[in-house]
Amino acid sequence: MLDIYTASSEKGKYFKEKFKSVTTEKVKRFLKRKLKDGDWYLTAHEAVYYGLADNVITHRSFGSVNSLK
Repeated sequence: MLDIYTASSEKGKYFKEKFKSVTTEKVKRFLKRKLKDGDWYLTAHEAVYYGLADNVITHRSFGSVNSLK
């Protein structure tokens, strides 16, 4: 799971702002530190910022779930 989170987070805005060159090892070390004490809770917007989610839907302007694909 850590490899999946790392691959997703490498594209996140947080890591692009924090590091001049984003490497897999830097991201993986960061995530290990955050997760070492157990769960790491994020808001929806924080998850997007860290690259763990693509977007936050803030209102229902879509017709159905299929229209999001």
